Amino acid sequence: MTGLIGTIFRDVSRLAKADKNSICIVPAPDLETTGEFLSSQINFSNLGFSISLEDLDSTRMIRNFDVSNVYFHIIDENKLVDYASSVCLLMNSFPNINFSLVCDDISTWLRFFELCNCPNRLFVCPILTLDIQELHSWITMHLSSVIVIKSLFDEKFSIYNEYLPFISHFFQRNIPLLVMSDMDDFQDFQKALVEYSKIHIVSFDLNLSKPYDPFSGFAFFNFFGNEAKYQFYTKAISARLTEGSIVKLLPPFNIGIVEAVIRAKPSFITYECDNDVISAALERLFRENSISFVTDKQPSIIISDVFSGIVDHEFLPERFEFFCERSPICIPTSVESYLVPVSSQDLWIKCKELNQLEEISIVSMKTSMALSQPQPCYQFIFPTNGETTKSTIISFKPLVNAILHGFCGYCNVCLTESISLSSSPTEDESMLPIFIPLVSPIRVSPEQNIEFYLERRSLGHTIWYQWVVLEPSLGKIHNFLGEKSRFCMKKD
Repeated sequence: MTGLIGTIFRDVSRLAKADKNSICIVPAPDLETTGEFLSSQINFSNLGFSISLEDLDSTRMIRNFDVSNVYFHIIDENKLVDYASSVCLLMNSFPNINFSLVCDDISTWLRFFELCNCPNRLFVCPILTLDIQELHSWITMHLSSVIVIKSLFDEKFSIYNEYLPFISHFFQRNIPLLVMSDMDDFQDFQKALVEYSKIHIVSFDLNLSKPYDPFSGFAFFNFFGNEAKYQFYTKAISARLTEGSIVKLLPPFNIGIVEAVIRAKPSFITYECDNDVISAALERLFRENSISFVTDKQPSIIISDVFSGIVDHEFLPERFEFFCERSPICIPTSVESYLVPVSSQDLWIKCKELNQLEEISIVSMKTSMALSQPQPCYQFIFPTNGETTKSTIISFKPLVNAILHGFCGYCNVCLTESISLSSSPTEDESMLPIFIPLVSPIRVSPEQNIEFYLERRSLGHTIWYQWVVLEPSLGKIHNFLGEKSRFCMKKD
């Protein structure tokens, strides 16, 4: 049985029915049941304990077992503060164990998470419901696993079509699906999930990383983009080529953009590279494809790759300013940025864990929920003639009650008048969007407005972004004067 399927047992007596290779969540043993546990031959690497916060003395037995996950649930919501204190105490006592709240109410989870001061080792294990909107919200949370209910299946143990995308999403993120052992025919439901997982498990990588300096290393770089993006580049370059055109390729020298230039078949090419190994490799590639390298002629077309979000795209102004002595054709010709407010506890926790709450990160937005319609941010037309500093105030109208964790930024990139690319989360991801986090998430509702200020500062060869929420309440200025994150642009 796959490691993404598991069982929650309410008592030890049903352990005999457990698949020893699956995930098993069992009551934490006490002095009376320890022997029964040791004789059950459960695969302890996939074992988690459920505990009662009403009886913390029993948790002392956890020390006798090699477990990495502990589950608990809220019995009395009037004691939420007491429960939060107990869990904080447990996390301090067991620093190598992750704790998960089994919960069927998002608001309870959010209150509990805040009471515990949003720790990285506190997760939620939601009991899935039939409410589609609620399922969308659960996807954005800090999940350890999810509990599947019988109502998601038909009488033949097949998952109803409207819930298939959510089940597939959990498999793609390697989020275990758990079935309650006291559910009728629970083993049949497990088998159905196993068969479904064999078809629908695909690679899923969050790709959370800091934006990088495109001039920090002249290296071949297999980015997250797909081949379709570079086919568009080839078409754009070919459309602008004329007899005798000299193409200048700007760093970084992604192998995808190099191949796109080669497919366009220009007669001449130029580039600047201080890395002898990479320069030799580029020279060999172009020579093998009958493209001549020149050094002393003004280029007629300048080409730069585009990567992700609004950040790296908007390094393009500096790139073109550095390398455009005159005004040649630029590919891309323009970039327009967009922002949308998002709720994503999952992304926010990862940024907090990496100490990146005042840095812009390249991500996949699969674990986020848009709270409003996207709005235009600002536009660059290349070459910019020195206009590289931008600022804007954007207003959004929330569509739902939610927690605002930050903003998703993406771009529409115009390669030519008729060829464009997008890093919109709704498009095929040839480029990945970026996440602009908030140090302190904000509760928002449809009765309020979200007003957001974003500034891009360019000073010499140094770039930084700073941002602040103005409404519904004035927040902290993030990365003020670039104190947390700056990008240094170098020509050589």
